[in-house]
Amino acid sequence: MLRNENCLLVESVESVKNLKRDNELANMQLRTEIKKKRLAQKSNSSLRKKIKKLKTSDEKVTAIQLVKQNADLRQKLERLTLIAEENDLLIEDFHHKLKETKDYTDVISKSNNTYSEYFRMCVIQLAGLEVATDKISPVISVVSETIFDKCFAKGALPNSTSVQRIVDEGQFIAKSFLAEKLENSQSWGLGRDGTTRRKQKIVDTSITLDNGEIASLGFTRIANETAQTIQNVTKEQLSELGSLNGNSSEDFIVSSLAKLAFTMSDRASNEKLADKLLNKWRDDLLKNCSSETEVKSVKNFHCMAHVLLGFHRYVCTDIKLLEKELSEVGGPLGRDSLPAFKFWSKGGTVIERVVRTTADTFGPAGEHYGLRDRWEAYCRDNGIKSTIGNYRDNRFNCLFQTAAEILVHRQEFLTVIKTVKKPNRKIQAVSADLHCTRIATLLAATGLMYVHVTGPFGN
Repeated sequence: MLRNENCLLVESVESVKNLKRDNELANMQLRTEIKKKRLAQKSNSSLRKKIKKLKTSDEKVTAIQLVKQNADLRQKLERLTLIAEENDLLIEDFHHKLKETKDYTDVISKSNNTYSEYFRMCVIQLAGLEVATDKISPVISVVSETIFDKCFAKGALPNSTSVQRIVDEGQFIAKSFLAEKLENSQSWGLGRDGTTRRKQKIVDTSITLDNGEIASLGFTRIANETAQTIQNVTKEQLSELGSLNGNSSEDFIVSSLAKLAFTMSDRASNEKLADKLLNKWRDDLLKNCSSETEVKSVKNFHCMAHVLLGFHRYVCTDIKLLEKELSEVGGPLGRDSLPAFKFWSKGGTVIERVVRTTADTFGPAGEHYGLRDRWEAYCRDNGIKSTIGNYRDNRFNCLFQTAAEILVHRQEFLTVIKTVKKPNRKIQAVSADLHCTRIATLLAATGLMYVHVTGPFGN
């Protein structure tokens, strides 16, 4: 209701602006018609004089024509009168709408230690746009002052604690809304994904309703990303939605699990085991709470993008053996052949190291410690479109895609490196790797994997 009222209010403000614009146009038209009226009056007086002369000279035909012209002028005057009346109505309506708008801006104020519903909805929507709680009040103040010319008194806007309380109310409203939507849907799907951000393990849970809408149930911090932990998070979230629904939490869980049609997760073993635990829990509940012996099975889908991670691992295992054979026959590859890098780490594959270090040197993440500025200047002077990206941006296809991008600019990279008078060790290592023809062949092979297999698969 608040959103609808807000939309209606915005539409009314827009209509006020349109009325104001129409008012200005009507005023301009009115002024033009008034000028015409004055000219008509002058011409009318001159016509009367001519009529008198015509009467004396018996020019009756011309007099009849002048009478018709006079009648046309009267019609124009009547139209001008109607336009003036409509203009007065528009002005009155405009002032009325302007008063309503002013009353709306006055609603956003503190009264009896509570805040209006409009203000609360504004805070909730800003929080949904990921504005920090301590920044919501300054954002409202700046927008109100610059756009609506409305300044709030000191202390009128809430502090971060009050904003957080309003945001918590919004969370309750959102979850209650999801519980209602889930109860009214005929079928739904459950999506779960575990990830790590800033050394914190997080489980993301989402639901897909039968009408195609997708909603998030939030992010839950966990200690260990095991199958049982993921299953416990799902149980807690369904129990929470059941407690907000107003009915019995157990009845809500049973009815929701009965309508569960599919699950979606990645291809990790703990996610697959979590799907099995969910199916077992669902079967036990439905068989115990329902007289029906047959329970429809849930389809378990898995993200196919994670197949590319398997390609990465399998290819690197084979490349490791190939690099070992090449080193035994023709010596170390790239920088490993230089004495300065004798004690540098050689744990991973050479191709992974070359792709990562080259992308860090010339890619978007190399502004401070690489050659990104020189590379951009070189591309601008020579009319080259850079394709090198950040190695960490595309974790599913980073090895194959970045290898193809490096192969496109390999000679240009070497030309830019030559412009550095005192290269550091990292730039020396990248230069040695790109000069090696055997590494270039490995880059070509890995790039072809992207062109023919992983690139089309990912797209």
